[in-house]
Amino acid sequence: MPLDSLALMLTDIAAKYEARPSSPAFARLYEEVGRWGHMFAVLHEELNNHFEAINGRAETTGHYWAQPSRDFLELIKDLKEDLYALKRAGVDAKLVDKYQQAIERCQPWLSPSGGSTVPEDFEPVAIIKYEQVFSETSSSVNLKKQQSPVELKMIGSGSYANVYAYVDPDYGIKFAVKRAKRDVNERDLQRFRQEFDVMKALSFPYIVEVYKFDETRNEYRMEFCDETLRNYISKRNGNLHFSTRKRVALQFLYGISYIHSQNFLHRDISRRCHTLEATRWLNRGAAGGA
Repeated sequence: MPLDSLALMLTDIAAKYEARPSSPAFARLYEEVGRWGHMFAVLHEELNNHFEAINGRAETTGHYWAQPSRDFLELIKDLKEDLYALKRAGVDAKLVDKYQQAIERCQPWLSPSGGSTVPEDFEPVAIIKYEQVFSETSSSVNLKKQQSPVELKMIGSGSYANVYAYVDPDYGIKFAVKRAKRDVNERDLQRFRQEFDVMKALSFPYIVEVYKFDETRNEYRMEFCDETLRNYISKRNGNLHFSTRKRVALQFLYGISYIHSQNFLHRDISRRCHTLEATRWLNRGAAGGA
């Protein structure tokens, strides 16, 4: 499914659950989940309401009313379809095994009309009130030419974003995905988007390219770097000729110079520490080759 269609589908799912309230007791369990926290809170509460009611009817009349039976069947249908839709979009949302098994035990005897007879040997469902029953692991990325998500591997983490890597199966090229953390505040999320906009406006051989921002998942794809400059130097420091050291240092400085020419400053670079350290490293190479 094209990314635009996925975005529309996810928007519709989010809107459907926004129209259904959740109580503070359940909302608090999913405060840090992000976009799908309200959906999970709503589903958790509705599942608990049905399980508690069924437990009670199993101990008394053995009959679950007609309308609640229909509602529960509809809830099971929504749960299955919506979690599958999230998975297609690369959001691996899961229901805990205990509740999944409870649903599978209930569904065969639920009737859409006339109420439902609770089996005599029905085992009460262990109700989970103070822990999450839904979890989310966004560990994949959707590509236009791919019907199924491509797995991501986490390679780094910063103050408000994680960085993943994946290999595009169509081109055999590795790309990086920088994704905002689920608990990031609005201010940092704006900075994250601004970071992309600035990088998108830059075009220079020694500056990493970025490609597209995904509003739905607050992430963007970018050129993949095999290793950091620090790692590159530490692995080869004893064998690097002065000409190579000079070339690497100049590429670094050309990149910084270009950024400054566009009226930007790199907030993670300290001229006093990094540039002087690069100069010392360069001079050590010159002394070693003399």
